[in-house]
Amino acid sequence: MAEITQSEEWSDVLKFIEQQPQTRIPGFPFSVPFPRLYGGRKYEIILVSGQKLLATVNSSREFSSEGLEWDTTEGRKARSAVAAWKLHS
Repeated sequence: MAEITQSEEWSDVLKFIEQQPQTRIPGFPFSVPFPRLYGGRKYEIILVSGQKLLATVNSSREFSSEGLEWDTTEGRKARSAVAAWKLHS
């Protein structure tokens, strides 16, 4: 099985923010699945606002009500705020 390096929505969401900058992405709250084998990896994420950030997966609350979250330089982001992700190269 090949490794998945981006969420299924990545190309469509990227196209949307390039064509309509500073526009909120329709679909909130999102339910984009987290990547598998995420340990020690960096990702580019696109938030509901259209903002792109570098992030890592935070699993410290995986088994609590918060679940997995994204850690960014702007704090933690919930799964529901992330429209798409891609492995950072």
